[in-house]
Amino acid sequence: ELYKTVRAVFQGVNQKSMVANTDITIGYYLSTQDKLLEAEHPLLSALSIGNELNDLWLQRVARIHLAELYLEREQPAEALAMLSKYEADDWAQDTYRKACYISAKAKALVQLGSITEGRELARQVIDLHATQTMPQEAAEAYELLVVTGDGEDPAELDRLTAMAIANYLAADETAEAVRLSKRMLPKRGEAPYLSRGRDYEQPTLFDEVITQGPAK
Repeated sequence: ELYKTVRAVFQGVNQKSMVANTDITIGYYLSTQDKLLEAEHPLLSALSIGNELNDLWLQRVARIHLAELYLEREQPAEALAMLSKYEADDWAQDTYRKACYISAKAKALVQLGSITEGRELARQVIDLHATQTMPQEAAEAYELLVVTGDGEDPAELDRLTAMAIANYLAADETAEAVRLSKRMLPKRGEAPYLSRGRDYEQPTLFDEVITQGPAK
């Protein structure tokens, strides 16, 4: 409601670019609340205002958010269409949004079956030094390489999985780290060793730390 009030104020004084920025914030907030249908309208509004003002930055930001929304809604073709109007280099020195653009495009391509191209883009995200400055984007890139890595060396897949987990933790995404760590643990009663593609039953180390607290 607060953002809607702020939007109304900006609209009342005809500050269209601020209206669009507020729309982007509203759309993002709704998407984080899993209101994926409601989130589309404000983001499309922001894109429309960006087109009206010929504001290329606004257009690109709105398109990235729309692409990410469509990916959450399992609409990769729509996501890719949103990203097709420009290239990663259009972000110039804005490394963060460049990484977001490349990451969204990689996910869309993989979901559409273009595995090789998607994996190459995931590597580009990592090459932007995302591990040091953008752990969330790095984690997602490493995970994409893992889940599309059929036929790859198991040791390399375990390394990529470990990198994804480390970056999720660095991004304070503990739940994602816990989820992904389960693929690296043996079933209960088996000797511990790194393995891939198993249906693990035992809790992860992170589960135990979270539920039991530190050792006394």
